[in-house]
Amino acid sequence: MGFKKEIAFALVFLCVISLVTIQSVKSQSTGNIYINTDGSVSGTNKITHNDNEYTLTEDIYDSTLIIERNNIVVDGGGFTLLGAGGWGVAGVAGKESSAAINLTCSNVTIENFNIKGWEVGIYLPFNNNTVKENVISETRSCIAIYADNSNIDGNYLASSIDGILDKGNNDISTGNWIVNNYEAFLIYQTTGHVIFANRIENNTEAINTSDGEGLEIYYNNFINNQMNVVTANDALSLPTFGSGGSLPSWDNGKEGNYWSNYTGVDANHDGVGDTPYVVRTAPYTTDRYPLITPYDVPEPSINSTTPPSTSTSQMPISNNNPVLQPTTNSTMGKQPTNNPNQQKIVLIIVTAALAAYLAVVIAVVTFSNNKIKQFHKENSKETCSVC
Repeated sequence: MGFKKEIAFALVFLCVISLVTIQSVKSQSTGNIYINTDGSVSGTNKITHNDNEYTLTEDIYDSTLIIERNNIVVDGGGFTLLGAGGWGVAGVAGKESSAAINLTCSNVTIENFNIKGWEVGIYLPFNNNTVKENVISETRSCIAIYADNSNIDGNYLASSIDGILDKGNNDISTGNWIVNNYEAFLIYQTTGHVIFANRIENNTEAINTSDGEGLEIYYNNFINNQMNVVTANDALSLPTFGSGGSLPSWDNGKEGNYWSNYTGVDANHDGVGDTPYVVRTAPYTTDRYPLITPYDVPEPSINSTTPPSTSTSQMPISNNNPVLQPTTNSTMGKQPTNNPNQQKIVLIIVTAALAAYLAVVIAVVTFSNNKIKQFHKENSKETCSVC
């Protein structure tokens, strides 16, 4: 009878723990967070609201922030939007949620966020938005622009496939540090895109463009990139012409960019090299007015959070298979202190242990019952023979 009580107790306890586990996993499942058109916030209590200013107050794990209200400022407060995976982490590429922040509105400023482990860090499908002073890493695209008149200013974009993917027009990228990516810029056919005063460092491809005629590129620091510019025709081994991949202009008519491997001199000390810098030999294109010293591009700062320092080593990325390697830098911003994955693991271990315990109890009871039956059977035979 004691064995039966023990089995019943184990079964009830296992059921309770299983329900707790299921409920916990359910409560930790991802859900969207909204800043609604009426100004209200739904899906979290970690965003405060004061008129047209919204501020994140804690780290958020694996929940997309969808912004539907126009004419607001959303401040990350230096906290982290941490996705479930990341293109910078071996073995998990392709398992990410789609975007950390999705702007389905206009005239919004996104600032002071740490974003890590998403397919897209910030997605801009609407016109006239600003993204400034954010740290974004381990993504497919740190910033993906599918609209016009976007202003990308003073961000740290690192350890991803694309720093900035742009399919819009009249977009401005300035003051950004774009380091350790496969492509710093992936730019489709655009017009009026201005890239100036950025630090573009340790990328496999600095700029990949399908139509460089729509670009203005000057005052940037190009440092230790494997390839300065790649066009759409390169993949097809075709000559570069027309919409198949024109090469951009590399100066504003007076000054160009800084190139870490430029070996020319400045005899008149005007800060501009006396000979052009050869950006690419085939087809041939040059920066006519290369800068002798780096342009002043301050390191982005996210409130009190310090972005990761720039490494001088190239990213170990194959040109044919752009899979990023794990990042070992521990200063990418605040990490969530209570990762729900850890809680899930603990609950799963406890449940498994109880299941194993119940299996042992059942096995012992079954074995004991068989022994008792065998004893009674043998004892019954002996009794009959005496009779």
